[in-house]
Amino acid sequence: MVALVGTTASGKSSLAMAAARRLGDVEILCVDSMTVYRGMDIGTSKPSPADRAAVTHHMLDLVDPDAEFTVSDFQAKASSARAGIASRGQRALLVGGTGLYLRAVVDDLDIPARYPDVAEALERDARRPGGIQELHARLAVLDPVAASRTTDTNRRRIVRALEVTLGSGRLFSSYGPGLGAYPPTDVVLLGLPFVPELVDRRIEERFARWMDEGLVEEVRRLSARPGGLSRTARQALGYRELLDHVERGAPLETCVREAVRRTRAFARRQRSWFRRDPRVRWIAPHEDPEDVLVAALGGARRRAGARLVTMVPAAAPRPTSEASGACEASEAREASGAIGAIGAIGAIKRRTRTIAMTKLEAAGNDFLVVLGRSRHEPLPLTPSHVRALCDRHRGIGADGLIFGRPAAAPADLEMVLHNADGSEAEMSGNGIRCLVHAAVLAGLVAPGVVHVATTAGHRTVSYEPGADGRAWARVDMGGVRLGREVESLLPGTRARLADVGNPHLVVIGDLALDAVDLEALGVAATHAAGRPVNLEVARPGHTGADLELRVLERGVGETLACGTGTCAVAAVARAFGMVGSVVRVDNPGGRLEVRLGTAARATRDPSAGSAPAGSAPVGSAPAGSAPVGVELGGPVRKVADVEVDTSFFASASGEG
Repeated sequence: MVALVGTTASGKSSLAMAAARRLGDVEILCVDSMTVYRGMDIGTSKPSPADRAAVTHHMLDLVDPDAEFTVSDFQAKASSARAGIASRGQRALLVGGTGLYLRAVVDDLDIPARYPDVAEALERDARRPGGIQELHARLAVLDPVAASRTTDTNRRRIVRALEVTLGSGRLFSSYGPGLGAYPPTDVVLLGLPFVPELVDRRIEERFARWMDEGLVEEVRRLSARPGGLSRTARQALGYRELLDHVERGAPLETCVREAVRRTRAFARRQRSWFRRDPRVRWIAPHEDPEDVLVAALGGARRRAGARLVTMVPAAAPRPTSEASGACEASEAREASGAIGAIGAIGAIKRRTRTIAMTKLEAAGNDFLVVLGRSRHEPLPLTPSHVRALCDRHRGIGADGLIFGRPAAAPADLEMVLHNADGSEAEMSGNGIRCLVHAAVLAGLVAPGVVHVATTAGHRTVSYEPGADGRAWARVDMGGVRLGREVESLLPGTRARLADVGNPHLVVIGDLALDAVDLEALGVAATHAAGRPVNLEVARPGHTGADLELRVLERGVGETLACGTGTCAVAAVARAFGMVGSVVRVDNPGGRLEVRLGTAARATRDPSAGSAPAGSAPVGSAPAGSAPVGVELGGPVRKVADVEVDTSFFASASGEG
């Protein structure tokens, strides 16, 4: 079976129809939480009657819009539909952008039931001052594993875990390792790339077309039904906003603008969701999407090839044979199942040379980590190799690659960091935390305090192991040196340069983050700084955090998070008088915590004594003043163990 995934307005449906028409024996299973509702047709872009007549579609028009339809309901119906497709000798093509529903089908998730009365009582408790933290403490007593998988600020996850534990009498964590684990699957996952400018334009044009087709009238009819719309149906993008117009008289133009804005933001959340799944093979810009999809559907029956990405339960340790060195000779395994996230690499040949590595993720920043076993072991990869591996279309996909090896005292590890384009980087707060996590899992260092030598200086990481291959790691980032304030690049904002071992320009103000054209602003930032810089655009937090940001990294592009950028934003915001000394920052990929301390607190070697006398506190530091001491903390997790045949590099970069 093949699954075609991507954001809303990425062109999934039209591509699926073209491939299905071309092959003639394909049935489409729509993976969308809202197309299950009858009467919600225009604003969900349901396939036309002509398309449904030409190609059989499933999971459409299953219930009336006043019904609640859960992910468990969807999973059961989809399982039945798949069985029917197989019994007819047809091929199933999953198409959709509702990530949880797709995971339920692909990974056969064990989904807990709902307990509304319990959830309602917990929500009341959560609304009290300090209530979310109290509920998290309660969860830590009842189900420590579930509590370790979330922060004490994630209201939705905490309430859900307690709802299930209290309502069912069964620990929430017993339902499986959670959505952070990506087990092997026979489903070939193909992804359409996210091009922000194209998707944003399509969303606006599509909504205008829906309005011409009568979306307001459709919403009015649904609202007037005797049963109205269920709570779930009312949350559908487009319908939710137009219901404000129909039921409460909100200006139509304002509602349309809000619907477009929210849909664009939703597309970015979808991108983040699918990007975290290492099994997705992203279709490259130079490839013909229809040819790729047809080839995948054709190969779905043959199942030929080798599984190059070995997905493991997150808590499982790295096998001893893989920890014996970065390079090793290995017997090729016989193919068993679908090609994974790097299926385009090809089959591993017998007795060929392979490189073992681990993929890890911290706040949405993902890194490939290659570990050496001795101080003198060289990095077995060139910049072109790094580019090929980090390529999200043809390689494994990552924001960067880290080579770690034992270091001379007083450091425990040495970190060599590369950006996704192969260039060397100075420092990454999330990257160094991923490195330490990988080294602990491989037995290279012990948990606790780990000293790491980087090109930006020595850094100290405090590491606490957790459950399911997860951990909490806090890194002493050395310091943020604040530079000059520059002329504002956006109306209503302030901008300032900062250095965290690498250069940043922080733009901060109360603005709509989703509306910022980061690529264009990045060019302006480089001009303003006089050299290439990482760009962070931030605003005061609207979701319980102190700050929210988007980031554009040198040599990478827009990423889900940036550790050094998070530190730079916190220090600049503190200098502008916007935050205190402990700052919670929401990156698109997750929340990080920054602690701002005394100046130059951690720029010394780990063997040095206490902070220098006269260190200045954080404040409105002038340009060129002493660095602001800073620590960065947050969760980190292992995604997968990966084994790469070195012959891949010959085809990917023209090198042997």
